[in-house]
Amino acid sequence: ENFLTHLTEDGKRITLDFFSWHSYYYDPYTVTERSKRAREILDKYGYTETKMFLNEWNYLENWTDKFVSSIEGIIGMRGAAYTSAFMALGQKSEVDMLMYYDARPGSSFNGMFDFYTLRPLKGYYPFVMFSKLYELKNEAESQSDDKELFVAAAGNDDEKAIMITYFSTDKEAPGKDITVNIQGGADGEWVCARLDAEHTMDEEILEVKNGTAKISIPQESVLLISKR
Repeated sequence: ENFLTHLTEDGKRITLDFFSWHSYYYDPYTVTERSKRAREILDKYGYTETKMFLNEWNYLENWTDKFVSSIEGIIGMRGAAYTSAFMALGQKSEVDMLMYYDARPGSSFNGMFDFYTLRPLKGYYPFVMFSKLYELKNEAESQSDDKELFVAAAGNDDEKAIMITYFSTDKEAPGKDITVNIQGGADGEWVCARLDAEHTMDEEILEVKNGTAKISIPQESVLLISKR
């Protein structure tokens, strides 16, 4: 607020095209909470049109005694599930843009590509899944009644897709049997691509009957369910 006070002191108003900040934490809901707070403060000082960019974010337990386990999480399935959950929440938040940190070869925070071979890690595939939603252009309404399940959906006249993530701050959380309800002529066969410790975009057929499908998923997993 001191910064915004300085921009508006003496009755003047310095143009502020965007406001950016960073977020390193182990709870993906920080994107919702911090973006809401930032929007409130910007609006308070009259910057209602200022864009908000979360231009560095990643999984982090802390910077000290849990830093190593944080890096292990980033380059594994835990980091991948966190990334997917964060993007799903970010899509529904006040944030205008998210910039994952990062994809540089050799960076400790690079959860996308292997340090030595540059081959994709688990953390690469949430971006593949989200890009599929982006290609469909139109966000579809989606919501979850479970705080550990995160959803985002999109569609057009020809295709529909849903990204479902199971991420818990409890590393020992058990798997879940979930029910997916899809409205709007959803019955039939859907393709479900799984990303978890045992699968990397492995596809299976998911049968939707009366707009409902039941799926079992382990903790730290992402599903991309699509229909053409």
